[in-house]
Amino acid sequence: GFSGGRVRLISGRALDVLPRLSDGGYDMVFADGAKQEYADYLSEAVRLLRVGGIVAFDNMLWHNRVADPAQRDPDTVTLREVGKLVQSDDRLRSVLMPLGDGLLAAIKVSD
Repeated sequence: GFSGGRVRLISGRALDVLPRLSDGGYDMVFADGAKQEYADYLSEAVRLLRVGGIVAFDNMLWHNRVADPAQRDPDTVTLREVGKLVQSDDRLRSVLMPLGDGLLAAIKVSD
């Protein structure tokens, strides 16, 4: 039920594409890429989203590794850090859903 202009799929390396997009012009940013780049995706997503927009990160439970403090591999550590960044950002309200391998969604509540 949405017009073709309401959805835009852009192919390419995220950190090459995201910086070229307009500030505050998007309703949703979905991140499912290189885990060690998720913090950079978050920074770009917050810039890109209008108030009321949603950023979503896939794989945030990472095969149940994120909840296990003994797991210290780079991807797991990065995912933990991104979760903390989202939680501590006053511009965002978030929820971590145990769907599949974990989905973290955050709505932008202010600029």
